[in-house]
Amino acid sequence: MRIVTNQGSNIHPSLVAEYDLDLANQDISVDGVLHDTRAGITLDQVDIWMQTAPKMPVVLGSSATQLIRLLTDIAKFDREILFITSSRKIIGTYEAAATAIRMLREDRNFADIDIRLIDTGMTDVGAGLPVLLAAEARRSGETLDQIETRINEFCRAGRMAVYVKNLGGLVRGGRASFLRSWMANVLRVRPLLVFEDGELCAADRISTKDDEARALAEHLAEKIGSRRVWAGIAHGNDPELGERVREALGQVLQLDYVYAVSISPSIYLHTAIGSVGVAVFPTPSGVDCPASPSDGSAQAPS
Repeated sequence: MRIVTNQGSNIHPSLVAEYDLDLANQDISVDGVLHDTRAGITLDQVDIWMQTAPKMPVVLGSSATQLIRLLTDIAKFDREILFITSSRKIIGTYEAAATAIRMLREDRNFADIDIRLIDTGMTDVGAGLPVLLAAEARRSGETLDQIETRINEFCRAGRMAVYVKNLGGLVRGGRASFLRSWMANVLRVRPLLVFEDGELCAADRISTKDDEARALAEHLAEKIGSRRVWAGIAHGNDPELGERVREALGQVLQLDYVYAVSISPSIYLHTAIGSVGVAVFPTPSGVDCPASPSDGSAQAPS
């Protein structure tokens, strides 16, 4: 069985290697030049693009044609494939994958292929933790049917919230047009953003005088249906904020596993420095905690 995901799931390169995952391509177009996000784009580089590019850089997910090539190459060696994507309402990779899978199944050479496609309804670490759970479940010997059921249940139970200090990138990039109504008030408040049915929306207001880390932690603790959780924390070029969020979560929830990384470049393009995304899921049973990235940024608390 192969596990495929898009780059927006923000899987640390060492874990891509650890679990032998397949990554669909994703590019950022800057003044017509394509930059493959799998090549290790830094957030500092994204900052430079945002400051110097005449037009807003654009994130390009995989096309159906590209995914047909990827899935065909995989299917030559393994006929079972689990494809886990970021929310279809955030990027078009899910729909492209659905088209690619349909076309592949119509090819008689791949009539016996078994591909399952899962929309996590979130992005970044909210999509990454389901991928890591699937990898651990595969490692423990679960079948494709079992893993598909497990991941769908895991995603339904999870919650993700995002704090964005600078709203300009979201609005300028057209990712959150609902935030235009906030622009008159941004001097003193910021929205606490959440994913609802796969879409990003404003759930609450956080004063610039408040502790955003505590506000995020308390919101998620109220919404999640478990005290024991796996947590994902993605900071926007601000490790200190990421650490404060980890500490705040630990005060209101039992953290059985924490996956803490920088925000993926494609998301950072819209959220910028000082942002943070946090996802929590009830701790799954029957599997070990995922491995830690080689830099030790994710770990199960001692």
